[in-house]
Formats: sequence, structure tokens, C-alpha cells
Amino acid sequence: MTYSAAEPLHGSITVGNNGQLTYTPDNGYTGADSVVVTVSDGRGGSATQTYAVTVNAGNSAPVIAATGLSFSTILNASKPFIVDATDPNGDNLTYSAADPTHGTVSGGTNGQFVYTPDNGFTGTDSFTVTVSDGRGGTDVETFTATVLANSLPSQRLFSLLASGGFTGSVGGYGNIFGTSGSEEITALDRPGALTLDPSFNKGGDVIRLSGDAGDWQIFRSGSTAILSDGDTFLEIPTGTSGMAIVFDDGARVLRIDTQIGSLTIGSQAFGEQSVQIAAPAQSVTPPTGLSPEAFASVLLQADGEISAGGVLNLFGTASGNETVDLISGDIDFDPSFNKGGDLVVLNTPAENFQAKVAGSAVLLTSDDLNVTIPAGIVGIDIEFDTGDQRMMYIDRDVGLIVLGSQQIGIDPIVLAAVV
Repeated sequence: MTYSAAEPLHGSITVGNNGQLTYTPDNGYTGADSVVVTVSDGRGGSATQTYAVTVNAGNSAPVIAATGLSFSTILNASKPFIVDATDPNGDNLTYSAADPTHGTVSGGTNGQFVYTPDNGFTGTDSFTVTVSDGRGGTDVETFTATVLANSLPSQRLFSLLASGGFTGSVGGYGNIFGTSGSEEITALDRPGALTLDPSFNKGGDVIRLSGDAGDWQIFRSGSTAILSDGDTFLEIPTGTSGMAIVFDDGARVLRIDTQIGSLTIGSQAFGEQSVQIAAPAQSVTPPTGLSPEAFASVLLQADGEISAGGVLNLFGTASGNETVDLISGDIDFDPSFNKGGDLVVLNTPAENFQAKVAGSAVLLTSDDLNVTIPAGIVGIDIEFDTGDQRMMYIDRDVGLIVLGSQQIGIDPIVLAAVV
């Protein structure tokens, strides 16, 4: 008996002795294929059979996402974190963590862990997390935890003076001054410390924070509440009327409860020791008097930095070197910025903006931003998207304002995309 086989569409076939055949799929191919085999007796008799072949994908190891490999917490405070991992084969994954040097890691179901630093420890800690697919595939990544002292950073680089009804966002190291009316302040998810002035203890304001309530720690200093998610701190004066602290998972009212003689957030009392916010969300009455047209004035210190959005009037210094990171809104820069040497970050591709001259300034307009920046002969740097930084200055040779390689006139032009 002799055996022969036709070449399959998606691989090759090797014929051995006594009907032993070896099928090899093309490199990288998965799916269905077929092989036609013929058997001959040498005397004119033969038989043909088609064999179906299924090429399954081999196992691929899971992959831990490169984001979220570091986080912060504060002294004696646990920090929940999630390991984001995927598996190319859709396998069910299991998670495990090695103990860090200066704390413990618990949990692991669906990648949800809790890091707890040793009592009294501050500094940097690290540990590894292993993800397994149950079929021999694993991925291991090192996570870094920074444990900060249980106190607000003292650095302050700006002051924001809100008008009644102001609604805006702010991040960085600064002081916020309110009014006798209501304000709504969104604290941006940035490293920093925001101190609200005593006007906020009247109640009726709204403070919005990033993340769920359980991501935040809270403790008391006198009649002031200190909140932190590890790298963002807020110092909020409290009163008996209360204000709404709005997290991603709902609102809690922060106030002084005179009946129990304690500060509370929602149904949870807290004292001078930092605790994780565990109170459930509650219904709150929206404040009255908020206006999208209400403005705030921002006074930057020398070398100051701020991230902000809203209707803003920005005031710089004579020394320059300020950094302004804009989120959205209508923003006017005062003439001090025409001295040059500052940086304005717009977080939006340049081609999304129109530009035109407005006096000795340039008006930049996009769907989310209207920004008026004075021009000078030294130049100010404007960063649109990551890596796209252009200088704006007055070119005295041609008597025009130049932004990057484009001359700006009184008629609006669309800014060129980055090359």
C-alpha cells in the first residue's frame, strides 16, 4: 500500500511509512483546513478520503496594563487599587501579590487589591503583582506606593478669588476664596493642595472630587476637614449648614453635627485620625445662584502653576515663568504675560483652534476654550497637544504677531496641524 496527499490550502503535509502523515499549518494560521489522502494497492486499486483539520490558537500570556502601576496614600491609610489585565485568549485570570517591604497587600479578586502601609511608615514602597491565565501564561509587574505624611503640603502657588455663583475647576497648590453666595468647585485630579477660605463654612457650596468616596481619606483639624486621595489634598472649613462633597459614586454632606459634637461626612463621623470615607451616598439639594457666566480672578505667584477651567481672569507677575494648564472656559490673560517666558497648556490639537488678533493679543477659539493671550517681543510658549509646543511673539521685522510658523491677523485663521 502506498499513501499520498494533496497539499492543503493553509499548510503542508508530510507522508511517512504505513500511513503516518504529519500536518503542519502555515505560520500564524488558525482556523479550518482539509487534507485529501489517497491510498493505492499498486494494482490499479485506490481510495481517497478528505480529512478535516482545525488549527486552534496557541496560548498567549496575559498582559498587565502599563497604567496605574503607581499610586499614593497617606500615613496609616489603606489604599484600594485595581490591576488592569487582559488575556488574548479570553482566559479567566487569577491575581496574586507579593508582600511589600513596608506594608501588606490584600484581596485579588478580579484584580481588586488593598495596600496597607505599616503603622507610622512614610516613604516609597513597592511590590509585585502576578497575573495567571491557568494555562501556564503569566505576567508580572512592579507596583510602587508612595505614603505621604498626614498633613497638607505648605506650598501655595496661586490664589483663586471667586465671584458669587462661580462654577469652575482648579488643580495645583493654591488658596480658594469664596463669597457669601454659592460656588461649585471641581478639584482636578492633580497632585496639589487646595485650601478653601472660611467663607465656605457658611454651607451651600458644592465641591466635586475625582473617584469614588472610598478612594479618599478624611480627618479633622479643628473645625476644618482635610481630605486626600494620596496626592490631592483639600482643606475645607465646615459649618452646621453643610456643603455637598460630590464623588463619582454620589454626594455626601460635610458639616458639623452639633447633636453628636463631631464633624461628619454623610452618616460618618470622623476625628483627628485619618479614616477612609465609608458613608453611603445621600440625596442633596442643588444650590441656587450658580451661573456659568460668573467669573474668578486668579493671582499667580512667581513661578506659579495652576490647572483650571471656567470664566477666568489670570494675573501673572513681572518675573514670569508661570505655567497655566487650561481645561475649558473663557480665559483672559492680563498684560503681564506679554513679557514672555511663560507656558500655556491648552490640551487640544492646534487644528481645533481658530486664531485672530485682538488689539495686541491673540484670541484662540475652540469648541471648549476661548483664550485671550497678550503678545510681546520675547514670546510665550503655547502647548496644544502633547509634544506640540509653539512660541507666540511679535515679529518686529514684519510688524505682525506670529504663532509657530503662522502669521496672525485680524481675520480668523485655522491653526496648522502638527507636522
